[in-house]
Amino acid sequence: MTAAPESGPGAICLKSATLNCRILPNPAFPAPHASAAPRSSAAPPARPRRVLLVEDDDLIRSFERAVLLECGYEVFEATNGAEALDLIAVAESNGAPPDVIVLDINMPVLDGVGFARAYAARRERALDSPSAAPIIVTTAAGGAGLYGQFVGAAESFSKPFDLDDLCLAIERILQS
Repeated sequence: MTAAPESGPGAICLKSATLNCRILPNPAFPAPHASAAPRSSAAPPARPRRVLLVEDDDLIRSFERAVLLECGYEVFEATNGAEALDLIAVAESNGAPPDVIVLDINMPVLDGVGFARAYAARRERALDSPSAAPIIVTTAAGGAGLYGQFVGAAESFSKPFDLDDLCLAIERILQS
C-alpha cells in the first residue's frame, strides 16, 4: 500500500502489480461524522448483498475486499475452492448464502474450475437448496472469457482490472 501524491492527506492509494489504483479513505484521517438522521417509520433497509470472494493471493483479496465493502456488500472470503465450498455449506445452513461469487481460477487445493464443477453438482443434488449464486471469474491467466464460459460465469475479468468495474458488474448481475 502506498500513498499516491495526488491522493492528498485524507486518502490512500492501493496499488499492486495486478490491480489498478483505487483511492480509499485513509484511517489516519477519519471522515467527520454526519449528524444522526431522524428516525422514520419507513421499512428497514434491505440486508446487504453477500459476496463470497474466493482468491488465494492475500494482497489482491484485501484490495477486492476493501472495494466490495466500500460498495456496500457484505464480504466473506475463502483462499481456495475447497474452503469456499465449506463456507457456502455453512452459510446456507444459516440461511445466508452468497448472492454472488467472485472466483479466481488459479488457486491451490481446489482451483476455480474444480470449485465451479463441485458447486454445480451440489446444486443438482440438493432439492431444497437455494438457487446457485452467479459467478464472476477473475484470472491473471489468459482467456478469462473462455474460463468464464467454461464454468458458466455471468461475467469474467482478466487481471489487472478496474475494481470499480467489479462493483458495477455485481450490481448489474444482481439487478437482472
